[in-house]
Amino acid sequence: MYKISGDQFYKLLTGKDNAFFELYQILPKAISDYLSKQESESLQTNSALEEISISSNISKRSILDEITFENYSYYLGFNKLE
Repeated sequence: MYKISGDQFYKLLTGKDNAFFELYQILPKAISDYLSKQESESLQTNSALEEISISSNISKRSILDEITFENYSYYLGFNKLE
């Protein structure tokens, strides 16, 4: 069994060094589209989203940036984030 990080997998899959970062950049629109179709009632019961929302408010980052900074800061291309 082999292990590979997400950034390296997308690089291997696409041949582009920053493919995973490019995916990350389009995620805000995809997430926004998805959330706009969800009922607000179902969002209120999601404790993971609530926890991320709280930590993003404290750090003054968007929810997507909060997730990214916590998980992908060392992946290829993500060093460009501030």
